[in-house]
Amino acid sequence: RQEDDDYNKYADFNMSGVGMVLINTKGKVVVDDIYDNGPAAQAGIKVNDVVLTINGTDVRKYSSIDASKLVRSSESSVSISVQRQDKTHNFILIKRVVEYDNVRYRIVSDLGVNIGYIRFDSFEDENVCAKIKQAILKLSSASPKPEGWILDFRLNTGGYIPQAVCVASLFVGKVPINTVVGLDGKVINQLMGPEDAITKLPMVTLISPNTVSAPEFLSLALQTYQRSWFLGDRTFGKGAIQVD
Repeated sequence: RQEDDDYNKYADFNMSGVGMVLINTKGKVVVDDIYDNGPAAQAGIKVNDVVLTINGTDVRKYSSIDASKLVRSSESSVSISVQRQDKTHNFILIKRVVEYDNVRYRIVSDLGVNIGYIRFDSFEDENVCAKIKQAILKLSSASPKPEGWILDFRLNTGGYIPQAVCVASLFVGKVPINTVVGLDGKVINQLMGPEDAITKLPMVTLISPNTVSAPEFLSLALQTYQRSWFLGDRTFGKGAIQVD
């Protein structure tokens, strides 16, 4: 991420920056996410733009982390060149305080199909389930209406398991989400989904090696009930949860 060394994934917050997320894709530094109220969005930078230079430095062979350091090293403004299709676009971004939302959502269209895209980067947010429920309901009443969902937690590093259970139930309902069994075969704990399922539309879940703990837990629930397809790389693989 390019926003700050101490980027807080835990909830909504404010921070000085330019309001975009950089990742590496196929050896290129690519804009992966844009915050609607930030300088990058207002200047016209778009998701999937390929970053060529930052402050005059060629970053085409940089990692996203090193490219991000160049952005952070600028005190007040950042000059950036990006490639979009076959054209190069140049921008000067003035850094300022940006509001960062843990849960972001929008309708994306591809090949005539409208998809509800929901991204969230942390379960260290006691309201994340309520926010995702709100996102689903808002997008479901939007025009055009979504014909499916993309749930994106490629950069989600975990948090509160009860929130993961709650989010799972939005898609699978009030069913057992996780059962912990002791070595003697007795059930130690069973976590039930607290919410009714509010959508039956098909869905794809995006995962990566940076998907850790609680989102892995959620992924397993969606997989167990054959609710979602999965796209991406193998997750972190924590393989343990805390129970009372």
